[in-house]
Amino acid sequence: MSRFLLPALLLILLSHGCASAPHRELEAARAALAEAHSSGATELAPARYRTAQEVLENSEALMASGQYRQARETLPYAEALARQAIEAAHEERKRRTSEARITQEMLQGLKEQLREEAKLRPRPMTSDPKPSRPVPATGKDNAKGKTNPATVPTDEIPPVPALPSRYTVTDGETLWIIAGKKEIYQDPLLWPLLYRANRDQIKDPRRVYGGQTLTIPRDQSESDLAEARASARESDAFPIAPRMNAGSTPDTP
Repeated sequence: MSRFLLPALLLILLSHGCASAPHRELEAARAALAEAHSSGATELAPARYRTAQEVLENSEALMASGQYRQARETLPYAEALARQAIEAAHEERKRRTSEARITQEMLQGLKEQLREEAKLRPRPMTSDPKPSRPVPATGKDNAKGKTNPATVPTDEIPPVPALPSRYTVTDGETLWIIAGKKEIYQDPLLWPLLYRANRDQIKDPRRVYGGQTLTIPRDQSESDLAEARASARESDAFPIAPRMNAGSTPDTP
């Protein structure tokens, strides 16, 4: 009888050992998954982390239903997946750190390049340059009346002369000639403007006298100019005016 009792006892012990809950494997899988979470695997290796989490949850469900053997087989797999998630998170963090460093170096290099280009770029001249400081002339130069070249600014732009508002007639001139002058109107057909502005001293537009000072009207509108030209063409004061070709400006009628 003892011959049959011993094998039966061994079978009971083995069955009891196989049926015990795999608590050690469960704790190892949970610890690995917690480490994966703290290492940032949820963001850096989300696919691997979710797979490990699902396998662990399935193993816990097997243990809750008493299927210890199946749970003992799946728990190591859950731990291995969690370890893979940790490794993948570390690699992804290294890759991102390297990319950030390379980007920072590129930006720094670009800033250096822009600074160098700014140094080589010519500076624009100011519209109001500072006047040059005169260099005292020697007594010898002053005695001869010479001008020291250092006192003459070289980059000043001479001002544009303003058009005269008055004109003194010289002998032999007419309103036609005066209106055609460059500093007056550059158009002899505009002589009626001079005549109308100086009626107080001009009785006949064909006669002006040397020494007379005439007022030169300025800022006429286009309609004023057109009306003056039309009046000149219709007038018999200077008969050549109607026969002028467009654009011609003779000095005398």
